[in-house]
Amino acid sequence: MAINEKVICFGNKLCNFTSYGVSHKWLFNYIQSPEFFSNFSSNMSGIIGGVGVSKLKDMFIPVAPTNEIANITQLVDLMFERLSQLE
Repeated sequence: MAINEKVICFGNKLCNFTSYGVSHKWLFNYIQSPEFFSNFSSNMSGIIGGVGVSKLKDMFIPVAPTNEIANITQLVDLMFERLSQLE
């Protein structure tokens, strides 16, 4: 996963999330959360075990008020910074 501001060509089995009206860091952090992973896993199907675009579009992504998003994102960044210092 990556946050990217460039134009990219995607091949088969790749996906792009665009954060319209919400912090890209909020979306990035949520997509890495256990809640999203659980929801994603429960929607997997097929031999390879992927999630189709139609199911992905129907998945719920919670959005908090803007000031809460900023506070939560700042706390998550601080926790990752502290974790990286432990290495």
